[in-house]
Amino acid sequence: MDFWAEGLITCVANLASVLLRAGHAQLALERYRESVEISGQRGDVAAQAANMAKIALVLAFRSDLTGAIKVGRGALDMLAATGAWGRQGALSYSLASVYLSLGELRLAVESLEACLVLRRRARDKVGLAEALYKLGVCFVEIGYTAQALDHLQQSLALSQELGDTLGQALSLSQVMC
Repeated sequence: MDFWAEGLITCVANLASVLLRAGHAQLALERYRESVEISGQRGDVAAQAANMAKIALVLAFRSDLTGAIKVGRGALDMLAATGAWGRQGALSYSLASVYLSLGELRLAVESLEACLVLRRRARDKVGLAEALYKLGVCFVEIGYTAQALDHLQQSLALSQELGDTLGQALSLSQVMC
């Protein structure tokens, strides 16, 4: 991809971010969609998927959770071809949050389990600790005590290794319940 095309994609996506921060969600969505289109025309699958993920987050923010899931899944499918494990893991984690908002625990667990695999491949210990924690909380909700304890203990161990005191406190608070 040429320098100008990459710059255009970045500028349009940055404009969308500024619009979103200024409270103009609809205009931000339009710019993110424009960035997805430009990325697609230029063959930049990673940028296209990244901007689709941003659209999914804006839709979730606007309470269009079904739309957020549809766009997020599309972005995941695109990212699968790129080998961008870290991005896929982050998006799987975000989708799990949307599923939890909808009360879809089973789908949240599936998304978090996929997230664990992806974050392990990416060697993302911080993301892995977060996913283990959230999966442990889901298992608490479902009533799977042994699985919950296992995931929360793994999260605690990683948080200790990373020096993440908030992660340690969160994991311990769930283990103590």
